[in-house]
Amino acid sequence: MHPNPERMDHHQRFKVKTMYDYAHEAGIEKGKMEFMRDLLEERFGPLPRTMLARLESMSATQIKGLMPRALKAASFGELGLEE
Repeated sequence: MHPNPERMDHHQRFKVKTMYDYAHEAGIEKGKMEFMRDLLEERFGPLPRTMLARLESMSATQIKGLMPRALKAASFGELGLEE
C-alpha cells in the first residue's frame, strides 16, 4: 500500500521520495547489468561464473562505459574482463 502524500509532513515526503529514487536507481543499475550480460552472452556464449561476478560488481557508470566497446570487441581481454 502506498502512503498518502497529503497526510505526510515534509520530512516524511522527503523519505518516500528518497526511497523511491533509490529503488529506481537500483532498478536502472540492474537493468544495465542484465543488458550487458545478455549482450556479452550473445557475442561470446555463456559467461563463466567469475565473469558474471565481475560484471555484477561493476557500477552502472562502469557498465555504461563498457557498452560501446562490447559491440566491437573480439574477446573479453579487449574489454579488460579477462579471467
